[in-house]
Amino acid sequence: MHGDIAKQDLRHACRSLARTPGFTITAIVVAALGTSARVWTGR
Repeated sequence: MHGDIAKQDLRHACRSLARTPGFTITAIVVAALGTSARVWTGR
């Protein structure tokens, strides 16, 4: 039962991100920069 709810949530999230490609690209870039900066500084 919980797996079905998780699948529905994931599908909804994917559809929402597909509707707003500019936001999706921005969010991915910001997350990637934040992660790489954290790894690069060793913190």
